[in-house]
Amino acid sequence: MKCNWKSFSAGCALIALLLMLTPLLRAQEATITGTVTDPSGAVIPNAQLTLTNTATQREQTTVSNSDGAYRFAGR
Repeated sequence: MKCNWKSFSAGCALIALLLMLTPLLRAQEATITGTVTDPSGAVIPNAQLTLTNTATQREQTTVSNSDGAYRFAGR
């Protein structure tokens, strides 16, 4: 069997490309937003919120604004 270097080089380039793209394909980001309210529906400004990733135990914190709105940005 004769070795075809062009095919071998193209195969290596494809493998290298896939290895470089793997982290990008696996990365998923989401933004979580909402409004903090009490049982009567009134907004709660300056509420302290903590979001915990249960798989990694990584925490993000934020504070609701004057309208009770909060946002956790994906990373």
